[in-house]
Amino acid sequence: AEVHFENLVLSCVPNGRVTLEFSAPLFPQTLTSYVPTTTVQVNFQDCQPGQTYVSGNAYCETCRNGTYSLSYSPGAICAPCPEGVIACWGNTLVLDEKNWRANVMSANIYECADEMSCPGGQATGDESCGDGYEGVICSLCSEGYYNSNFGCELCTGGGIFGQTTFIVFATLVVVI
Repeated sequence: AEVHFENLVLSCVPNGRVTLEFSAPLFPQTLTSYVPTTTVQVNFQDCQPGQTYVSGNAYCETCRNGTYSLSYSPGAICAPCPEGVIACWGNTLVLDEKNWRANVMSANIYECADEMSCPGGQATGDESCGDGYEGVICSLCSEGYYNSNFGCELCTGGGIFGQTTFIVFATLVVVI
């Protein structure tokens, strides 16, 4: 046997619950009075970060382009994109270059020293730093990089030749 439900629409407040009860006689009423019943409970999810509750229509609406919300609580609103953000929607913030934020739950935007250390985008924390940079506001050079007048630059080998040159040079300085 099959049962088809066309145009069945369930509506409920976020985080609400609807119980459906289905019953159908197995045999014509003259043979038995037993009617099996099945109950199905449908749970609706609560609004999520990046959404607000629309009370008149009892549903969650995602924040539109140009607005965002990083957490959901009753009465939450979609706020305009903060300074340093070039685009936002839902719970997504896209940072302009030279801007940094610690994590996806933070709306605090900090300015970096330059666009090489903070190239912008959706990433947060160390993941948002440019190559060779890390830490708060991408202000530290990563391992294998050194701080120069031009920012964090990759340490290039030199290997044994570089060490030998340094030792010979240091010996000459001590002898002279």
